[in-house]
Amino acid sequence: MATFLVYQPFESTDIIVGKTNQISSGFFPDGNVYYSQSSLLTSPLQTQTVAPGGNQYDVLNGLYYTNLFNNSATDPQLMFSVSYGDANNSGSFLGSPVPNTQTIHSQYRNVLLGTGNPDGLFSFRTGSVSTDVYVESPSIYIINFSAQLMSGQIDPGQWNISLSGSNGLFSFIDDFPLLSPSQQQANSLVYEIISGSFDSVTGQTVAGSGGYGAIGLFYPRNGVMIFNASTINALVGVGWNTGSISVASSKNDYLFANNIINANVQMRVRKSEFVPSTHYFCRVKNQDFNFSNNPTFAYQTNDPSGSYSQGDIISSMVANPQTYVTTVGLYDDLNELVAVAKLSQPTMKNNQNELLLRIRLDF
Repeated sequence: MATFLVYQPFESTDIIVGKTNQISSGFFPDGNVYYSQSSLLTSPLQTQTVAPGGNQYDVLNGLYYTNLFNNSATDPQLMFSVSYGDANNSGSFLGSPVPNTQTIHSQYRNVLLGTGNPDGLFSFRTGSVSTDVYVESPSIYIINFSAQLMSGQIDPGQWNISLSGSNGLFSFIDDFPLLSPSQQQANSLVYEIISGSFDSVTGQTVAGSGGYGAIGLFYPRNGVMIFNASTINALVGVGWNTGSISVASSKNDYLFANNIINANVQMRVRKSEFVPSTHYFCRVKNQDFNFSNNPTFAYQTNDPSGSYSQGDIISSMVANPQTYVTTVGLYDDLNELVAVAKLSQPTMKNNQNELLLRIRLDF
């Protein structure tokens, strides 16, 4: 007697684990890849003076960074934070209980550089593609993207941000378009920031003609951009203060944030999330799953001549049964349904053919 399977157990070779899929989307709320920089807003809380005796350690008072939000009046969402760091504590806040700009520099140095640079300074590449010359700077601007929006990483070659200063409007990208195909596929931990723009036709960033200009560094998996403050101030015309500062609205990170907001252009940022997945290969052999409990498999009425009765299998389906596979259910060891996969269209199954269905489960 033939055995009709209800559940088909997987063999060990039918399951492949350890795969990872990259899922890309726009960084900004609702999955948008573009956002108007002039629509970004700062918080009035961060322009308050840090007065002696007040809550000097409250990060919202603007002592360490300036937050930039979207323009939602009812539910403002943090886009990214802007900071200024200096290894020598230049541009620090007057009366601060801690050397705040030096603290910021130390924080990002420890996170991004580790022990790679003995002197603890960020190095920026200068010159053409064929040269390999680096300069160091103790002063940096930092853009730190919101971890809540970022997911896995900010995609290299898929972002474009502009700064507007006294010298005009300048657009920046990373050096992804200057790299060879093998270098692009290497998924580096850090890229150089260069002048350039985004080409909406090709879907790729386009480098400017200046090559490398010691502009900055981009850390995609950290969601951090480090700008060489000396270069940016000279190139863009960003106003900055090297002495002690007494009001938060004169802090270098606040001034830099306004150079971002005053650039009346669309910034582009794409992110990616790396989702682990498991592949299940469902093998439907020729003798399996050729019958169905669907009512169309049986006669719906009695035959007046008595050849068949209601509920009997239709005679053509006995010798040559045919089914159409539309759904695959994945069950646990207790035969409890845990996942359902739908085929794009019904697929015929009979004694003369077999099916191999690959199911990817992301989690």
